[in-house]
Amino acid sequence: MSRSARSAVVARTRRGISWLWVLVVLVLAGGGTWYFFLRGEEKVPEVQSEFEYVVRRSDFIHEVTELGELRSSQNVEIRCEVESRGGQGVAILELIPEGTYVQPGTVLAKLDSSALEEEYQQQQIVVSASEARVTQARNEYETALIAKQEYLEGTYKQEEQQIRSEILVAEENLRRAEEYLKYSQRLAARGYITPAQLEADRFAVEKARTELETARVKLFVLQNYTKAKMLKQLEAEIQSAQARLKSETRTYQLDLERLKHIEQQIKNCTIVAPTAGEVVYANDRNPRGSEEVAIIEGAFVRERQVMFHLPDPKNMEVRARINETRIALVREGMPATIRLDARRNRPLRGTVSRVERYPIPNRWSSIKNYYCYVKIEETVPGLRPGMSAEVRIRVREEPDVLQIPLYAVVAHGKKHLCVVKTTKGGRVTYTPREIELGPNNERFVIVRSGLKEGEVVMLNPRQYLDLPKTVEDPKQYAQKRRGRGGPGRGGPGGKASRGRPGHGPEQARPGAGGRPPAGPGRPKRPAGQRPGGPRPKRPAGPSAG
Repeated sequence: MSRSARSAVVARTRRGISWLWVLVVLVLAGGGTWYFFLRGEEKVPEVQSEFEYVVRRSDFIHEVTELGELRSSQNVEIRCEVESRGGQGVAILELIPEGTYVQPGTVLAKLDSSALEEEYQQQQIVVSASEARVTQARNEYETALIAKQEYLEGTYKQEEQQIRSEILVAEENLRRAEEYLKYSQRLAARGYITPAQLEADRFAVEKARTELETARVKLFVLQNYTKAKMLKQLEAEIQSAQARLKSETRTYQLDLERLKHIEQQIKNCTIVAPTAGEVVYANDRNPRGSEEVAIIEGAFVRERQVMFHLPDPKNMEVRARINETRIALVREGMPATIRLDARRNRPLRGTVSRVERYPIPNRWSSIKNYYCYVKIEETVPGLRPGMSAEVRIRVREEPDVLQIPLYAVVAHGKKHLCVVKTTKGGRVTYTPREIELGPNNERFVIVRSGLKEGEVVMLNPRQYLDLPKTVEDPKQYAQKRRGRGGPGRGGPGGKASRGRPGHGPEQARPGAGGRPPAGPGRPKRPAGQRPGGPRPKRPAGPSAG
């Protein structure tokens, strides 16, 4: 075959291959056209800007996330039981290293007991003096009892018998005087004695009678007055001695109790572990972050101050601070997810066990926080008290609901509006629409009514709204907007879309709302590219609200 014939064959072959490629391209183009035009209604509209969001159904989860620290729910607190002798408290002399696993009876710390030992010696002297006074008071009391018994059974009877003897003598003297007077009267009648002698005998009778009466009165006074008076005096001395004995006895008991108390305080200076566990110092921090109470050697501790914790590693919980604005959302029994800073890849299941009713005392700030305790439902080895943790408390959950980002919603009076993007016949329109909202989780909000799945809403709605000062119906507002040249800046029919390239609705710059949050439907931006592309010139459309 000649060279010209071979060239003709090669040329025809190349033309055939070219036509084959053209045919393949036409077939692919036809298939793509059929796919996009006939199947397009079943697909979710394509997002062309990072400021657009496609409404979808998904599970709504609202979680309260806070930071906290790990602690034991069954924690044995060991406190300082030594009374403070000064304003600073008691100094720490020795400490067991933190993290040591101890058994019951192990010495954890030793406090300074020198002042207590000196006070103990002084108190011993006071107790000895009190004991001596008690002995003296007891002797006085017993002496008073003996004095009363001595008077009743000795002195009184002796005086009574003596007076009765005097009465007997006086009665005998009176009888003799009377008989002698009778004899003298007979003698005087016969003239044997003188009248003077008779008068003397009469005087003797009167004297004996007077002496008898005096003895009887003396007995009466002894039995009715002297005895009662002496008994009163002796009883008063007994009661006084008894009261003094009680007082001295009570003083002695108080001094003795004080001595025992000081002795117990000296024993309390040696702190031992009541149970087995891992030693954790009770170092507290103030709101500024510095240590307010530090358990170190040489530091001072006050009475009833917590010095150590002996946690139970099998019952751990997280204590988190929750702000007052969100504490009403948290209740006991809510599920939670716990992530420890030391184990970020191992989330733990938890349950809210307790929520404090009163705020945490804070002298440095007016912000109110409340403690929330989340119990860890799993047994994980290696957990240590004091570890930092992140707690996510699930306060609300609704499955399969419509959601849109909060950035896509504008509050206008008592109504909520969003801007819906629609494309029809190559024409893009932005329509404000009133929607009914449900709860939100600070990123997304549930849409109860007003939107359908698959619709596209703008994440910068204020860019397309010129909100009036009064609340209007969204339909009437949309009609007014269409009469003014479009629903917003750069909209179809507006000034920005007539003869000004680069100012179409897809290239509208973001509004004052800032960058929208990340979420489903938001495409990633290439590295180094600004949101929305190059900043366009200010459009000449209606001013944004």
